[in-house]
Amino acid sequence: MEFKQPFFISPHAVERFRERVCDIPAAEIIKSVQAALQGPGLPVDAEVKHGKLSLIYRAEFRGREYYIPVVSGEEEGQWPQVPTVLCSHPKFLKTRKHRSRFVTEEEKRLITLLRQQFTIKECMKITGRSHTAIERHSPKVRPFRRWTEVEKAKAFNMRTQGRTYEQIAVKLGRSRTSVEIFFCRLRKEVREDPDRLITLKVLSFCMNPARVLRAVKDAGLVEEVKRRALRGEINL
Repeated sequence: MEFKQPFFISPHAVERFRERVCDIPAAEIIKSVQAALQGPGLPVDAEVKHGKLSLIYRAEFRGREYYIPVVSGEEEGQWPQVPTVLCSHPKFLKTRKHRSRFVTEEEKRLITLLRQQFTIKECMKITGRSHTAIERHSPKVRPFRRWTEVEKAKAFNMRTQGRTYEQIAVKLGRSRTSVEIFFCRLRKEVREDPDRLITLKVLSFCMNPARVLRAVKDAGLVEEVKRRALRGEINL
């Protein structure tokens, strides 16, 4: 069987599959692992081994879960390699929930390599690190530009009007990632200040013309203004 994206399944990986997952012929193991890696989705984890990025994917065989590390080929055009097969969660996954905010040099290297293939959001899911940590330790594509108060106001106004991150980014001449980080930090600040949350909710309501018009109509103010205009009390 030919696969759209072929992988080199090492003899060691075949033996580990037999020991840890199921003792079946090598040809069936290779076929099963190849099939599992066709469109596997995002890696569940990643690590740096001997200076190379190893992506770890979750797979299943006959109801049994296992994990497949994949290392890119050293030369261009070379098949990605599967050096082994893991039968349980890698150690990296087990300790993820209990990590401190500190990012080690090894993790910085990992983030740098991941950013060459994945978006910031995808890197967050793979590493379990925050948006800020990924952004801070990613290679800088452009010089850092601080947000001005005018930009913050425009971004907030556009968001309350239902605009997407992409639309806001185009309007402000920023990247979508920059806009995402701004609103991520804004939500954090709002959670820490209840009064600010109430104020932002009021502003969000007032800056949405459709919601204001609906509230005015529900309150009967439109009809009242029309009646007063007919009586000559006010000019429209």
